[in-house]
Amino acid sequence: AVSSTFGIVAFGRTVSYSATKFGVRGLMEALNEEFYMNGYGNEIFVTCVYPGFVATRQEFLDYLHQLRCRVPIQTPDEVADLAIDGVLKNRCEVIASPLYMQILLKLYSLMPNGINRLVMDIFVDNVPRLGYRQSSMNSES
Repeated sequence: AVSSTFGIVAFGRTVSYSATKFGVRGLMEALNEEFYMNGYGNEIFVTCVYPGFVATRQEFLDYLHQLRCRVPIQTPDEVADLAIDGVLKNRCEVIASPLYMQILLKLYSLMPNGINRLVMDIFVDNVPRLGYRQSSMNSES
């Protein structure tokens, strides 16, 4: 299954997205444990992939640039290669991001909230408040 790094760490401005990605994560972790408890732990394997930002839509990439987000952007091929490698190695989770982001995501839950917010300030310093982002679809011409 494919979740997202937002299924590992919840960020503001992504409430519904993070909730669904955490749901995928919980489903896959529970399914993995279910197989194990029923004696299939060495026969049936589940893998959940957690990609970060993937270069799939130019308007989204432009938006990240406009917001001055300092996050690594990967190609779909890079993420696919990591996902396939994880499935072939029967890994339960694949964080499909550069190594430093994998480490940061693993450490995030161990850090105090104040440090987490400092990290977020470094990566995302201009994400608009809810209700303030003007959509090109909603703007009047």
